[in-house]
Amino acid sequence: MYYSLLFIFKDEIIELLNGLHFNYINSGFATPDQQWQRSNHLFSWNRLFFIHSGEAEFELDGCTYPLQKGKCYLFPAGRQTAYRCSSQFSLDWLHFEASAYLQPKLLDVLQCPVQLTSTGSPLGSSLNSSLTSPLSNALFKLLHQLGRQEQSFKVNFEQSAIIQLLLAPFITQGVPKKQLKNLQRLQPVLTYIENNLGSQLRLPELAQQVYLEVNYFSRLFLKVIGVSPGLYIQQCRMEVACRWLLGSDKSIEVIAQELGYFDASHFCRLFKQTIGQTPKQYKQHNINPI
Repeated sequence: MYYSLLFIFKDEIIELLNGLHFNYINSGFATPDQQWQRSNHLFSWNRLFFIHSGEAEFELDGCTYPLQKGKCYLFPAGRQTAYRCSSQFSLDWLHFEASAYLQPKLLDVLQCPVQLTSTGSPLGSSLNSSLTSPLSNALFKLLHQLGRQEQSFKVNFEQSAIIQLLLAPFITQGVPKKQLKNLQRLQPVLTYIENNLGSQLRLPELAQQVYLEVNYFSRLFLKVIGVSPGLYIQQCRMEVACRWLLGSDKSIEVIAQELGYFDASHFCRLFKQTIGQTPKQYKQHNINPI
C-alpha cells in the first residue's frame, strides 16, 4: 500500500515520506453532549473524527469548523483549539502520532486539509468515498478492537496500516510548504530540540547543529517555522507536558524538572500562559478527552 500511494505524490514529497510511520495512541466511539466543550485546549497528538450523527463546532487556530454528519476531520497536534456541542452527537475518534524520516511532525509539513474535499485522482476519489461508506465504520471498529488487545508487533502493524488508509486522502490533498528545502535544512535542529527538551537549549548550540551564524539561524527559523526558536521550544515542552499529565503518573514537579524547568512555579506560570489552565486544572478537565 505504501508504494502505491507514492505514485500520486509530487516528487518533492517522496523523500519526505521515507520512513512513513503512524503510532496509534487510542480510539473509540462516543456520544458527547453539551458537556463536551473546551474554550482553550492544546492537542498533544493528532486527532481524526468521523461524525455519525448530530452536529458540533470545532475551532482550530481561530477558524471554526462545523462537525457534520457523514464527514471526516483531521486536526493536527500542537494547535490551540476550542470545541462545543449544543446537543448530543456521535462519532468515531482516533488519537495518533505521525512521523517520517525527514520530519517528526509530518502533518506540520504537509498542509493537509481539515475536512476532505472531492479530488480528481481515481485513487483519491475511491479513498474519499471509503470514508463516507460502511468501510469507514469497519476500519474504525477494527481499530477500536485492536486497541483493546495486548500490544504486539502484529497489532501495531495492523493499526498503522489502517491509520495509513484512513489518512491517505488527507495526505494526497496536502500541499508541501514552499519552504520545504529550508525546512529540511533545519530538520537536524528540530530533531535535536525534540531529543533534548530537558536541557537548557541555547541559540549558539542550536545554530551549530546546522553550521549557521546565530543571527542568520534565528531569522531563518522564524521565517520557516513561523515562531522564534525559544517559543518553538516552549510549545514543544508544553505539548509533552500535556501528554504526560494525561498519560502518566508523573507529578507536576517531576514533569517540570524533566522538561528543563527547575522551578515548578515558573513552569506552571508558562503552562497557564500557553494552555489557559494550570497543569492541575488541565489534568482534571481533560481526563480521556475525545
